[in-house]
Amino acid sequence: MSTRNLLRTWTRCVPPLALAGLLSLASDLPAQDPRTAAPDDSAPCTPGVRSWVGYGALNVSDAPYSGTWKVTFDQKMSDGKTVHGVTRTLSARSSDGKLRSEASVGCSLDKDGHVLQQLTIHILDPAAGTFLDWTVGGAVLKVAHREYAPDRLSYSAGISEWPVGERSSSIPGKSVTTTRIESLGTRMIAGVQAQGQRLTATTIYLNAPGNPNPSITLHERWISIEHGLLLSDIVDDPDRGRTEAVMENLSLKEPDPSLFVPPTDYTLMEIYPKTTTPH
Repeated sequence: MSTRNLLRTWTRCVPPLALAGLLSLASDLPAQDPRTAAPDDSAPCTPGVRSWVGYGALNVSDAPYSGTWKVTFDQKMSDGKTVHGVTRTLSARSSDGKLRSEASVGCSLDKDGHVLQQLTIHILDPAAGTFLDWTVGGAVLKVAHREYAPDRLSYSAGISEWPVGERSSSIPGKSVTTTRIESLGTRMIAGVQAQGQRLTATTIYLNAPGNPNPSITLHERWISIEHGLLLSDIVDDPDRGRTEAVMENLSLKEPDPSLFVPPTDYTLMEIYPKTTTPH
């Protein structure tokens, strides 16, 4: 059982807690090899590494905030070298329930050596019943798309805690997985009290020649139940590497309304289903 499946993923019908994925080498980017380049964790992203990892917020309508997700990724390659990648994306929620979530989908250098990050931006407006999407950075069209689908919206009142304890599951004849969840107490992150939990998934593969050792995946998260926020999330997977996300520059004030509309030089394209009428 992959602990990444325990993260809520962004879809067009579920407000995002986390948009989880992988980072990989981007073969089409004319940037330096990230395995040999000196890492720059102060940059918005790492050239040569493409990321599908992003984090957002649950739809808690009375808890506004804005902040930056810093996501770092490390994976040891078969040649013994390590891929190291960093992305930074903005996340925000207004008191009327609007959500902004970003995903970094590319990183390169311009002719002057400046780092360019390509982002996909998602805006959820529950009052209007719409999703709005657009991209920035790189060679992109100045077009934003809005979909009207209130019947597909689903809401959640906050972030629930994982049930502490241990359970087992198996694939007959292939593997047995034991999952243990423990409480880590509380600590302050970005000025907010967070509750910590660690999930350890140990998988034993049956009748697997040359692989006698169990596979152990660790997932640690720190959440604020009060504010409906995921503040830190760490996944250490022997197959996919280590991904660590932490909230930076957190503000609990009302975010700028401009964060929830596309830039003025974008053209809005409505893609409402024919069977519904926006109001």
